[in-house]
Amino acid sequence: MGGVGIVLVLNGLACSTYATPEPIIPQLKSQYKSKVITDHPHIVSSSISVQIMNSEILTYPTGSDRFQFDIPEQSDVLGKTILPLQFLNDTDTVVKTVKVYTHVTGKAYYMQTRLPLKRYDVITSDNVTRVLQNASGKSHDTHLSLSDIIGKQLKSTIPSHTILSHRMLQEKQLIRSGQQVGLIIENAGISLRLKGLAMDDGARHQMVRVKVNYQSNQILQGEVINESTVRVPYMY
Repeated sequence: MGGVGIVLVLNGLACSTYATPEPIIPQLKSQYKSKVITDHPHIVSSSISVQIMNSEILTYPTGSDRFQFDIPEQSDVLGKTILPLQFLNDTDTVVKTVKVYTHVTGKAYYMQTRLPLKRYDVITSDNVTRVLQNASGKSHDTHLSLSDIIGKQLKSTIPSHTILSHRMLQEKQLIRSGQQVGLIIENAGISLRLKGLAMDDGARHQMVRVKVNYQSNQILQGEVINESTVRVPYMY
């Protein structure tokens, strides 16, 4: 990272000098961009912008010919950050330490609703669109593609132009709490069919509680098979 040592002979005397030290700003910007690409692979690399807010102080002080700058592995450099930079001499002694103030931005693609959607609405290609937006401040569970969300249901009502996330969505609920369902109770090769009242919402293959419609009002737990049937593997 330092300058290149050159030996010159002037009037019979040997002197040491250094080539022009490595430019600071381009190297810093390259390090920041590489960190963003590593930590946020969903971000479009060509959209990454690194603005060094105090670039005027990033000049080599007297006696320095190289610098050392490290971005901690656990740091997220998107947004505004402050990190130390050290200027070193030819013996790797620290000549001066300064703080580098940066503002890093980048854009990524997100899935956004075209119109207001209600609870239990199913996501289709007609009610969402793909948009390129600034990634700063957005959670990791918003990194979705169309194939991730098609056929999923919304857990709650949301307005138009909402960026979708995993936590907003669920598998399509075939059974709703309060719905009358058929129970298939299986035990030792024998099947018994009863009626019951679902006490939970449930998608296919999820477990739900069902209150049996007979005198004991017993509550059983079974697997959702379709829009009207729950299978209990054995009698409690």
